[in-house]
Amino acid sequence: MKPPIGIGVLSLAHGHVSLYADVMKDFPDVRLLAACDDNPERARPVCERTGMRYESRVEGVLDDPAVQAVMIGSETSRHAALCIAAAEAGKHILLQKPMAMTLEECDRMNASAAAHGVTLAMAWQMRHDPANIKMRDLVQSGALGTIGVVRRRHCIPVLFNAEFINGPTNWHVRAETNIGMFADDAAHPIDWLCWTFGKPASVMAEIDNVLTHAAPDDNGIALFRLAGGAMATDANTPSRPGSRACDNYPNLSRVAFHGYHSSHKACREVARYLSSGIARTGPFELLPAGRELPVFAFKIAEDAQN
Repeated sequence: MKPPIGIGVLSLAHGHVSLYADVMKDFPDVRLLAACDDNPERARPVCERTGMRYESRVEGVLDDPAVQAVMIGSETSRHAALCIAAAEAGKHILLQKPMAMTLEECDRMNASAAAHGVTLAMAWQMRHDPANIKMRDLVQSGALGTIGVVRRRHCIPVLFNAEFINGPTNWHVRAETNIGMFADDAAHPIDWLCWTFGKPASVMAEIDNVLTHAAPDDNGIALFRLAGGAMATDANTPSRPGSRACDNYPNLSRVAFHGYHSSHKACREVARYLSSGIARTGPFELLPAGRELPVFAFKIAEDAQN
């Protein structure tokens, strides 16, 4: 049996990293060793409950030979510097999205990881969501037939949340520390599109502030021409908590497939899977059997009957 992997953390500014640590502390193949953060009040509670030691300087983590890999959860504006420092120290890297502030920074980060022989990976946790995995399997197996259009909608209410805007997480909405909310939030559904359908042939987008002025942008729609010829859209908008979109489906992330299929087998399989109690409506929320299904299950059933 392989010894556990020593893990360090470079900044807990992004809330996802503390959630990862809370789960990983019980993994038998992981040792959470140390976390550095320039905000001790933010870091110490996480360190105490996960068994990590707190370090005030990045070097306190990177100079530890027992640390083999690091999770970077800093403000986006610090990603490039921290990633390159970790690569130079020979540490593998799990990085939060967005990758960096510019394409030039992304190129330097990739080059540094390659030069020092370490793995640089983005934290695409939605690839591990059971519903996303099932949708990808159905697409790639051909069970859905010929797909002409894919629509994905990603809606979270943080820009209507005063605590998010004015509290410690407000680095997300500042242009000097983050790109904007489309790059921050739409990254996950766009990654799902690329993971499922491959690199698109072309893309165009409209991104702007429409509902708020709390961040560099609050709404965006991207239009993709997929490599196989189908078209796809990703819409990102800050719906208010508890609100419903005009299609009467809940917020967070929804997918619709449009196409032709002559068999009812696929729609029955999707509906049965999604009503089985393991389909998610959002992070850590499971749909019990009998509750609303994501929009694409109904759309597939409708198309198959026509």
